[in-house]
Amino acid sequence: NINATARNTMADMVYRDLRMNTLRLWVSCAPGKTVNDMVTELNTNYIASGAIADITSRGVSTLLLAPGGSGAANPASIPTYADNIAETILRLRNTYGVTINVTGIANEPSGWTNAAVVSCVKELRARLDSRGLTAVKIIASEASSPGAGAIQARAILEDPDAWACLYGIASHSYGSLMVNDGMEVLKQDLKWWMTEASDGGNEVAEDEDRGCSIVARFFCELNHGVDEWIFFIGLGQTGDITGYGASSAYMMLYDIKTASVIPLLKYYYFKQALNTLDPGAIMRRTLSATEADMLCLSNQNPAISAAAGYNPDGSWGIGIVNDTGVTGSPATANNLFHAAATYNVTVRVEELAGTPGMAFTVYRSRANNHCVNSGTLTLVNGTASITIAPRELVCLRSGSTALTIPPAPNGLTASTINAPVTLRWNNTVKATG
Repeated sequence: NINATARNTMADMVYRDLRMNTLRLWVSCAPGKTVNDMVTELNTNYIASGAIADITSRGVSTLLLAPGGSGAANPASIPTYADNIAETILRLRNTYGVTINVTGIANEPSGWTNAAVVSCVKELRARLDSRGLTAVKIIASEASSPGAGAIQARAILEDPDAWACLYGIASHSYGSLMVNDGMEVLKQDLKWWMTEASDGGNEVAEDEDRGCSIVARFFCELNHGVDEWIFFIGLGQTGDITGYGASSAYMMLYDIKTASVIPLLKYYYFKQALNTLDPGAIMRRTLSATEADMLCLSNQNPAISAAAGYNPDGSWGIGIVNDTGVTGSPATANNLFHAAATYNVTVRVEELAGTPGMAFTVYRSRANNHCVNSGTLTLVNGTASITIAPRELVCLRSGSTALTIPPAPNGLTASTINAPVTLRWNNTVKATG
């Protein structure tokens, strides 16, 4: 119902300018819902409304189906439940020409037993394949947090037949940074998709607490192996943003009261971060000399969160956020943040240790100062220092460079090999044979 001018402006800003590549399509699979109900809902909300056409025209290429409304308890019949999802995907293709590329099994199936999760993965794969939908990938379980996701992912891993059905494990991200690297360890050679991240409650423009804390979560999960990271809701509409209790779930809103598009501050934080670390970047493990893996330990979020990667165009991207001084949401007694402090952060990139000098453009964002080009910083032999204020996001991006791939290890021997073998050395460079 957003007017066309505002809708086009918002779609450009969110999907084109942030270079989004995935659209998550919600559909209710609650008890009693039929395939006809599901297809009608998807058509009304995404096809007839023009949402899919609008968003894919701005660069989104992957459609992810999110079966919702069914997570509170095991489905009465898992075979029937899985069959309904597969049939819905088939009808979308045959009736409307809409191809679902990836599907989940349920949204936050906290009430499902592990056995039900495992069974549904296998049943859904079989029913997709029987309809010729072999290209549709499955991710699971889309649990409410990485910790809950790891528990259900381990159950799938322990069933080889179920594991073979998966494209990736999946979770959501709310509140604090991760407490451990469980999802990274469990994914092995699959993907890890984080399919929903935001906060709860009201948010108005220029909220630094919300902006810095969710970008810190993004960096933390990038640094610990996530392959796809999806913000909950890109854009929406409200009568009055100052009283809208769910505004934090959006990147931006059209406010009817003021007849204006209101981008939330986190939109600009993400714009800066996503124009520093490109889709397809090869991430590097980032460690802190004082906070190690920069996880949330004993309910305490780290002061600084960072992520770094080598972009497809040959540039280096580094994102650093100062997560101190958060006093509003999402801070709670069980989600603690350090008192506000300005840090002088020393960046050291081991792979550039032999480079006499490499210039990086510096971008900064805070409330009322969005994606500001702040000049250059030169890393000498891969090292330089930069100051970052409380709740500030600082990003560094170099020009394009040629990456020197280290030589593969030699002198390796092996007896009978009956599966692919992956050799890893020097960060994340790998060779598979």
